[in-house]
Amino acid sequence: MRQLFDKARTRGSAVFTNLFRGRSGRTNATWDQTEAFPRQWTNIPVLQERIRLRITGDPHVNIPAYIRGKYGQEDTQWKALSLGCGTGRKELAWFAAGGLSQLDGYDLSGRRIAEAQRLAAAAGMEKQVRFIRSDIRYLQVQKHAYDLIILDDALHHFTPLRPILRNISNWLAPQGLLVVNEFVGPSRFQWTDRQMEIANVLLEEVPSGLNVRPDGTPRPPVHRSGTLAMIMYDPSEAVESSSILPMLHELFTIQEETLYGGALLHLVFKDIAQNFLQPNAEALACLRRCIDAEDEAMQRGDVGSDFAFLVARPPASSG
Repeated sequence: MRQLFDKARTRGSAVFTNLFRGRSGRTNATWDQTEAFPRQWTNIPVLQERIRLRITGDPHVNIPAYIRGKYGQEDTQWKALSLGCGTGRKELAWFAAGGLSQLDGYDLSGRRIAEAQRLAAAAGMEKQVRFIRSDIRYLQVQKHAYDLIILDDALHHFTPLRPILRNISNWLAPQGLLVVNEFVGPSRFQWTDRQMEIANVLLEEVPSGLNVRPDGTPRPPVHRSGTLAMIMYDPSEAVESSSILPMLHELFTIQEETLYGGALLHLVFKDIAQNFLQPNAEALACLRRCIDAEDEAMQRGDVGSDFAFLVARPPASSG
């Protein structure tokens, strides 16, 4: 139950109230928030540049611009769908990059959808970028309705995975694109012993002033999450994440795939990312040390890549 008490420290007693909800209710309550506090490694600008460099080849080119430049034309006007859109900030960035005639975003959280609608209206995009509350398991979409489907940090929350991916394949136009940017590591965060060992060595080397959570308490060592506690708190977290890559390869035609790491960086910088947003020399040295350590561990085969970027098309037979 350690994880529940840690979450209660940062998110309040509602964590325990959440335990008495049904599966969908626990998932909805967990994600029914609009504040995006920088808790994850992907919130750190230096690491964002590293990820963009590996995916797009340029630390300053983001995924929407890369996709439009590589797969689109000057007159491209894709109709796009984003699943698990949250507050819609990424979707608005996709539309702003150009090449889209319309973007529909769906999410389970009513509060997040309301915030996404507010942001779209503030940007003057509410007619072209539509946000709708829906459960992916019951979403009804016309066959071949979309030219582009986006799954950005959402697919690892979806279950049952196979029928959902089959639906996504049917929703894509015959030559449509599926863009996936996801956590694909161990289901239910069942980290390997070696992964935790290396991450904790790196964590011990983080300067004490940087190794503190937002409430000022020291960041504890990395530990393997208890599956029962995870299911009780949020049944959707990494529910079938280890099956994502094999299932995508089975059900789609892969155009490109980048395994960009995160097996160590994800664990080390969780809950302390806010201390590295504008790094001084000490913080920058720590980031570089951890980046090098992850690269070396991947080369040795001590860890794999827990995050992946893929571009895929539906199989030829689906058209």
